Amino acid sequence: MRRGWAWIGWPAAIVPRYVERELAFRGHRIKPGTMVIFSPYATHRMPEVYDRPEEFRPERWLEEGFQPNRGEFVAFGGGAHRCLGHVMATTELSVMLATLLARGEFRLEPQKVRAVGITSMRPKDGVRITLGP
Repeated sequence: MRRGWAWIGWPAAIVPRYVERELAFRGHRIKPGTMVIFSPYATHRMPEVYDRPEEFRPERWLEEGFQPNRGEFVAFGGGAHRCLGHVMATTELSVMLATLLARGEFRLEPQKVRAVGITSMRPKDGVRITLGP
């Protein structure tokens, strides 16, 4: 599930926030009230964190030693402003996957998946899977 969220950037491509206190970031002074935009979509495509990030490889989460640091897996944001629905979304998806897997095996069909949307992303043309015994 985590790799799926990281791969398409769902649920949010960008997250706007307003700076509360003056801060410095990479040599730039940012004043209070300034809107800054954080992108989970871009963060999850950082090759410094994810080997071959453009590829859907959910097995990477099972590889020994793979554990993103705090701030590197941010599909639901983080800190005090983390999405309130993250536990519900994770639970719902876990139940859905368990239900599907109890009925058989499903495979992702070879396809090019393009995401659309900004604050709530989804696959442009859906995602094709095969469900079988």
